[in-house]
Amino acid sequence: MQLLQSVTAGFLLAGSCLSSLATARSVPVQQPRDVAVSHTPAKITPKVFIVSMFAPEAEIWWGIPEFDLLAHNITIPGASPAFPDVHCTADYTICQLITGESEINAAITVASVVFNPMFDLTKTYFLVAGIAGVNPERASICDVTFARFAIQVALQYEIDMREMPANATTGYFPQGGYYADQYPTSIYGTEVFEVNDELRKIAAGFARNATLADSDDAKAYRAKYATEDGLYQAGTQGPSVRLCDVTTSDVYFSGRLLGEAFDNTTKIWTNGTGEYCTTAQEDNATLEALVRASKHNLTDFSRIIVMRTASDFDRPYPGETARYNLLYSTQGAFEPAVENLYNAGIKIVEGILANWNTTFAAGIKPRNYIGDIFGTLGATPDYGPGRAQALEEAGAILKKRSMGKRFIFTLPFDLRYPVTPPAEHTNDPSALRNNATGTDLDREALERLKIRELCEGMGQLPGCRRNYRSICFDDAYIATSWKQGPIDEFIEALKAGFAAGSNFMYIMHRSCGASVEVDPDLTRAVCKMKTITCRFTFDGVEMNNEADCWFFFLLEKRKGRWSVCFYTLLFDKDKFVPVNLAKTFRFLRRRRRLMGCPWVTAISLGRRGRVGVLPS
Repeated sequence: MQLLQSVTAGFLLAGSCLSSLATARSVPVQQPRDVAVSHTPAKITPKVFIVSMFAPEAEIWWGIPEFDLLAHNITIPGASPAFPDVHCTADYTICQLITGESEINAAITVASVVFNPMFDLTKTYFLVAGIAGVNPERASICDVTFARFAIQVALQYEIDMREMPANATTGYFPQGGYYADQYPTSIYGTEVFEVNDELRKIAAGFARNATLADSDDAKAYRAKYATEDGLYQAGTQGPSVRLCDVTTSDVYFSGRLLGEAFDNTTKIWTNGTGEYCTTAQEDNATLEALVRASKHNLTDFSRIIVMRTASDFDRPYPGETARYNLLYSTQGAFEPAVENLYNAGIKIVEGILANWNTTFAAGIKPRNYIGDIFGTLGATPDYGPGRAQALEEAGAILKKRSMGKRFIFTLPFDLRYPVTPPAEHTNDPSALRNNATGTDLDREALERLKIRELCEGMGQLPGCRRNYRSICFDDAYIATSWKQGPIDEFIEALKAGFAAGSNFMYIMHRSCGASVEVDPDLTRAVCKMKTITCRFTFDGVEMNNEADCWFFFLLEKRKGRWSVCFYTLLFDKDKFVPVNLAKTFRFLRRRRRLMGCPWVTAISLGRRGRVGVLPS
């Protein structure tokens, strides 16, 4: 009953909000008027198209002194049953559509309009103008925000947190992945959109000329977000214009855990560039329809502005519950947020129209990538795995040249590289290997298996002294990248390293195959293995170093026992992979030491930053 009362009160508030806003402007809220189809020109070519999502966002534009959006009301097939008309001014310079709430409604409504032959939208600016929840770490209620990225954060796997492991921080993790910090590998194409950042900045500049609405309740509520650590400092500030990004989720969520999870998703999916501050239910759907229309030259994706005003916090203040924040709190921001759509939006509309001939008719050239994760509009996304991989992971069906032939993909560059064959007799022709030579094949194979088992135990068994002693002779010599000396010195250095705890570089050895060669007398042998992974933190970034590394073991059989008498390494190649893909570290050309390990500098960085070239 409490929930029903709260929802009912919310509807009454939304309805009363519009009349009070109209009264404040001394202009009555108008109802749409029917217009004869004969009055409609052959092509409607608006300069600005306002995209509203539901009644309060739409009606704030009606009955204003600057222009009359209800001069023409045109019914569009495919539009929302609740909002079937596109509204336009008398000269069709400004139009408005109302999508209906949620992603499905937005996608179908926007697509129905942009693909309708009644319109010529090739030079139209789309102003997506709606209210949203807000992240108090980056913005506050009643703020006006402009997004560069729209992220479909709920397009993920989800497991109820009550069924997740005890150390889990969220029940959301990317499709095709296993952990929240991974990038999705099952890609749908609507995960992230990026709009024109130059146009965004211009729109924000226009909006800063507006006087923004606020309320006493909003002032009192945002004051509750003051904390000693200043985590929610942005949330305590009065209304302002901010540049930060919007997330899309059909789920109307509330709570710190979900907010932090989607903040993390935003960072990862935008390769560390995006900043989550508002949450809405439609924007990715709207942008998908506009991408598809732009692909067919029906709209211009560089002419899109995504403006959201903040009507409520996405999480509670310290000491409040998420449920109370969502259902019962008096935040006092709904009415000011709706009015700020008009206060800021009218400045943008007027700015575009006033400068049409000098600036906006030709368009604002973007300096950043614009479009979707697929690169549908032809450019290369600055986020995601890249166009080719994104399409592959989406299971895209490529066009075939003919029905009777298989599709052949040709790379636009040559992957071949020169290969120099090894000199003759590099390997001892008398050595026994791979069961190909010898006189007693079973016995010889058994000896090679003994040697391989011995070498694969190097560094993989617990207990430094005991296990290295079981593998090596007492006079063995060890030559690694970080320590060279007799076996006793090596064991002591290894123990000291582990005693250093987190300051020590952790190394994982994996066996990726081995090759064993034994002399015909079965008394001396060479074993080669290729494997190593190191994890370390440098400049605050935790990274894995995936190294192609050869392990060389020289062995002898003394008194019937095989053991190592010499062991060394040879590094072929290193690849650095951030553990958290949202964080990256850039290697500088002049950096001569990396975490005190000269082999990383020598092998991985090389002279002048080139990989595989030893420094002088």
